Amino acid sequence: MSATATVTLEDKAKEYSDLQTQRNQVEGDLIAATADHARLEDQRKSIMVRIADGDVKAGAQADQMEQQQVHLERKIEGLQTKISQIETQFREVSDQLTVLGRERQASAAAERLEELKTDVAHHTQKMLAHWRAGCRAAYELTEFLAGVEDETVLSPSQKSKILTMASEVLDVGGAQHNEGWTHHSRSVGGWQLTIKPVCPPESLRHLEKLEG
Repeated sequence: MSATATVTLEDKAKEYSDLQTQRNQVEGDLIAATADHARLEDQRKSIMVRIADGDVKAGAQADQMEQQQVHLERKIEGLQTKISQIETQFREVSDQLTVLGRERQASAAAERLEELKTDVAHHTQKMLAHWRAGCRAAYELTEFLAGVEDETVLSPSQKSKILTMASEVLDVGGAQHNEGWTHHSRSVGGWQLTIKPVCPPESLRHLEKLEG
């Protein structure tokens, strides 16, 4: 298990959001500091013109303004460095979010796979149980029809009626309840489940019509 597994996806998402807020704040401070520096530069140039015109007092103002500019330049550099550091954190947290997202997706897929395996086992066992019951019923039917053939009271034509009736019921019922759903209307990846009777009605020896 990876080291990031102890940190939830929600934790990292919040950290990412907090970094966004922090970056927006720092970028706002940088814009303001840059604007202040530009304003001071315009004022400094005006003072330089006054100095050129012989204004003695303007020199002190120029010194003070240049000190303010130096302070702002340092502040701007610090803010730019801070933004660069936040961007590095952004990339790290973004990579961690990607890993955590994939881990969660893989975990959800594995959990769903186990659920589906349980469901398919249930449905297949249910189908096989009914299929075994059907096979037992088919065997009992053939034994019963074999007994009809051995009846001494019935005439051959009467026996034939019984066997014909059983054959017709199986022909109609089999078509409705078996062939109609052997091919599902949907296929997954080209795969289809086909159910065929182990012993089709027409292959049962005891269902052959007796000639009267």
